[in-house]
Amino acid sequence: MPSSIPGAGTIESFEMPQIFTMNAPEFLLDDWCGLRWSAWLPFDGGDFKSIDRGAGLYRIRATGSASIAYIGQTGRNLHERLTDLRRHTMADLMPFNDPHPAASSLWAWRHAAGYGFACSVAATGVHRRIRLAIECWLLWKYRLTAGASTLCNHGHFHSAYVKSGNRSTKLRGGQRSEVGDTCVQISSHPPLILRSIPSAQDWMGLEWSGRYSLGTIPAGGYPALYRIFDAKTEKLLYFGETQNFGQRMRSHAQKDWNGRAPVVSFCRMPESISKVHLHELENDLIGAYFEASRAAPELQFSGGN
Repeated sequence: MPSSIPGAGTIESFEMPQIFTMNAPEFLLDDWCGLRWSAWLPFDGGDFKSIDRGAGLYRIRATGSASIAYIGQTGRNLHERLTDLRRHTMADLMPFNDPHPAASSLWAWRHAAGYGFACSVAATGVHRRIRLAIECWLLWKYRLTAGASTLCNHGHFHSAYVKSGNRSTKLRGGQRSEVGDTCVQISSHPPLILRSIPSAQDWMGLEWSGRYSLGTIPAGGYPALYRIFDAKTEKLLYFGETQNFGQRMRSHAQKDWNGRAPVVSFCRMPESISKVHLHELENDLIGAYFEASRAAPELQFSGGN
């Protein structure tokens, strides 16, 4: 577990009585990561009218277990978001991928393992970029504590089920017709541990390359994690992941960087790495950066309110 590095600010702290015992995992407590979390409301029979109607973060617990199934955020209305998520999760048929991608995954676990679910929210009025960075931070902190990812974030999906498409496709998922040894659940990649500073070549225990302009990077279509800096200011602009590094950098080189001088440092990953694991590791980088700076990289999650 990494030590906490003081940042430029702090997450809002609150005072509420503890709901769980001292033996409960920290990610189930009502003050997890310094946020003020509501009481847990079960999907089956919970009074969702009490859920805050502002923006914020939420966590979904698999009832009867000490694990989190999903962590998410919304900039609009927590009450509407969780009410819709409950309705789609509890539906008879697997829901479509929209409007809530997590619903089909929760639905699959409910049918495959008999899980029930409960939700807890933390209202916050911070800017969208900070709220999204906090979401990544919570997911990373959970991975550090639990040693694995949540059931339904980062693209994890029950292997015995086919995921629905978007509503426009009319392709509704469900249980596979044949479930055998080929249906192997993708395990989580071990979480990255905070080490050094974000600009260092050994940050997070990875082997980062030197810095290259986007037009002069070594050729290759291999998977990679990468970080983009502004050579003028040394500010970290963006973290990314890709299964084709050369192609991604050619795409980035064509963008308008608004007067910045982007340079990239990358960490080549094994050819066999899955997209799910790349998503997990990219999230770890953003979460750890937030822990160190209490900010998001300058161009991460750009746009929106």
